[in-house]
Amino acid sequence: MNIHGGVRIIIDWANHLSRRGHAVTLQIIRPAGYRWENWIDIDSTVRIQVGQAINLNGYDIAVATFPAAALAMDADSSFCKKFFFLQMAEHLFDPNPAWHNLCFQSYKVSFPIIGISKWVEEEVRKHRGDGTMYYVGNGVSDDFKPGQKDEGLTVLVEGWGGYNDAKDVDLLAPRVAEVLHKEYGANIIAFSQFPLAFHKKAKQYEYILSKYHEAPSREALVRLYQRPTFMLKASKYDARSCAPVEAMKCGTVTVRAVERGDDDLIDGYNCVKVGYDFADFAHRARYMCDMFGKLPQLEQFGLEYAARELSWETRMNEIENILLNG
Repeated sequence: MNIHGGVRIIIDWANHLSRRGHAVTLQIIRPAGYRWENWIDIDSTVRIQVGQAINLNGYDIAVATFPAAALAMDADSSFCKKFFFLQMAEHLFDPNPAWHNLCFQSYKVSFPIIGISKWVEEEVRKHRGDGTMYYVGNGVSDDFKPGQKDEGLTVLVEGWGGYNDAKDVDLLAPRVAEVLHKEYGANIIAFSQFPLAFHKKAKQYEYILSKYHEAPSREALVRLYQRPTFMLKASKYDARSCAPVEAMKCGTVTVRAVERGDDDLIDGYNCVKVGYDFADFAHRARYMCDMFGKLPQLEQFGLEYAARELSWETRMNEIENILLNG
């Protein structure tokens, strides 16, 4: 497991399944003490199994979250009763041909695949054909809720640079934040799961930051989402990113630059959404600064959407049905 939004989704699944009375184990193919342990809350009832080997003996259901694991499970199905592959279209994250080949092979596993966004399902089907696929959305926990906003114009940037080819490799978010800082005097705050020094390409934009938050705790993250006038997020692809919907549930609108992803973001309804393009992204961000009167409407529609569509109770009913009856 690496520290990104997909892991947040996986751990939320584990937490909620455990709370429903299922015996859940997270198999972590990482050394003990890896950073994620301090980054996200894992329910005390979820068992953690750390090691380089995949050991599924005695389990009823196994859910692979990595291509190599899915292929290993497909090659030897004798040690578990039922298999699934939670899919986020990993081949988009890395241009390496060997990695692509591994991903494309994994999309053809004999057991069902669970996709978390419509476009991921479409992408995987190019290689999978008619093999069984399920679709489930995401939920957002109720501890994400509205709170006191900063006075004046505060802009939150989620991430501070791209760490793989699917993310903000062209630094659209820091560049637009710089525009807002210079033209509107916006207070710029940012967070990422990595140290600021990790984002070497974005170093030239660090001067605009009033505060950078590294791997904030759940409680700190809620407060970060509550504070800003709006949030900036840019990436080329995201299966279903956590940040915009968590911010939405905290009453904060996102100005989003993305080519494909984030099914829950509806332009002009609960967010402002453009393609992965600097000029368009900057134009819409300026519009948000100029049109404060429109923000409450977007915020209210976002809160209504979150209450209606982002319930973990609803999502877990779907997930549980797939895992038990699929």
